[in-house]
Amino acid sequence: MQKKNVKFTLNDLFSLQAEFCSIFRNAIRLKILWFLGKEEKSVSEIADYIGVSMSNISQHLRIMKDRRIVKSRKEGQRIYYRITNDKFRQGPALVRKGVIEIYNLDAEAIQEALSAESLKQTVGK
Repeated sequence: MQKKNVKFTLNDLFSLQAEFCSIFRNAIRLKILWFLGKEEKSVSEIADYIGVSMSNISQHLRIMKDRRIVKSRKEGQRIYYRITNDKFRQGPALVRKGVIEIYNLDAEAIQEALSAESLKQTVGK
């Protein structure tokens, strides 16, 4: 494997990571990541599911695209988005599991709710 010829300090890395993680402090962006899961969705599908305007979703997607969390492709008039790296979905999922444990929340009920939402996505198509 070839090493990258980039001068990057640990301070640079942690600063970049902190800036990157700030993307995840918004509930709408976390919902977008969860909804995208492992398949691409159109802006209108995301907006309908989350329950906010397409312009609001587009603003969040632009921020996420600028940070390379999502990628887009255009097909006719529709723009589709997908997650660029599965770790960007796994990270928030791990934090969610930690929150469930720390706050002693009903993990089974939450998993059922998430599964019901996932089922709603599939059935709604």
